[in-house]
Amino acid sequence: MTSQSIKISVIMPVYNVEKYLERCLSSICHQTYQNIEIICIDDGSTDKSLEILKQFQDRDERIKIISQQNGGVSKARNKGLSEATGSYIYFMDSDDALHPQTFEICLHFALKHQAELVCFGFKPSDGHLLETSPVDISALKSYDTDNPLFRCLQSGPFRIPFNVWTKFYAAELLKNTRFVENIYFEDAPHTIEMLLKHPKTVIIDANLYFYTKNLSSISHQKATLKSLQDYRTGMLQMYTAALKSGSKKDLQYIRHVIFPRYINNQYKYCRQASPERRHELYTYFAQSLKQYKKYKLIDWTGCGLFKSLRYIYLMLKY
Repeated sequence: MTSQSIKISVIMPVYNVEKYLERCLSSICHQTYQNIEIICIDDGSTDKSLEILKQFQDRDERIKIISQQNGGVSKARNKGLSEATGSYIYFMDSDDALHPQTFEICLHFALKHQAELVCFGFKPSDGHLLETSPVDISALKSYDTDNPLFRCLQSGPFRIPFNVWTKFYAAELLKNTRFVENIYFEDAPHTIEMLLKHPKTVIIDANLYFYTKNLSSISHQKATLKSLQDYRTGMLQMYTAALKSGSKKDLQYIRHVIFPRYINNQYKYCRQASPERRHELYTYFAQSLKQYKKYKLIDWTGCGLFKSLRYIYLMLKY
């Protein structure tokens, strides 16, 4: 099998992104590696997104459109996974864009290192301009590992973020694994579950993804009770996956490094809430802390002395 015969499945949920969709689709359709299928799941858009998808489909037969009632990004991605036929999978967000050599670069490193997972960097974008300067693949620096979990939340160029759109997956790695539906912040539990499989991983020191700061996106929504509920759901999903992995070191890293960051995010949500919502959120957060403590998910060393005392105070107060 030659590299050009390898198909890549691009899975992209689409929901009310008419402002950014043309740039996004163009960045996918004009990749230097062309053997791709582009599975677009219209998640009940009410703007011109579906119309734009159909216009692109008329010009590019690689685009497949699936329409469904609005069910959220996880449901859309899971639907895309059930339709994908490629040897490699890539998840795209429809308000962002890719460097034109992204798939060429990822496939090169996947084959060179026999990697199941290739990770790369990203940079913010204004939603309009796109950097297309050619990349010399032979000059790119990379780091390979069989234990990628320990690159999460690390500093420096070879770190692994929680998002899925900086990752190029072998289809086999995703087999029998799906996104948790009906929650925000769905990327993190999915990423942790993948990393706990200890896939052969290559991290590339290159920013190939252009992230649009879309103020209407989920990541910019205000603190709500649901956001705290979803954080707890995600943490318990990660904990379950860590227990299944059977690795004490993995579980320890999640407790010491990853969960303290997640718990602090929930604490910040409570602090940023409006005065009339704050008591409700703190009450739920305190209940979550008690559950985390019961499951030994809180590591006081990782949280730090000050925050640990603050969490104890909240558990006593609420």
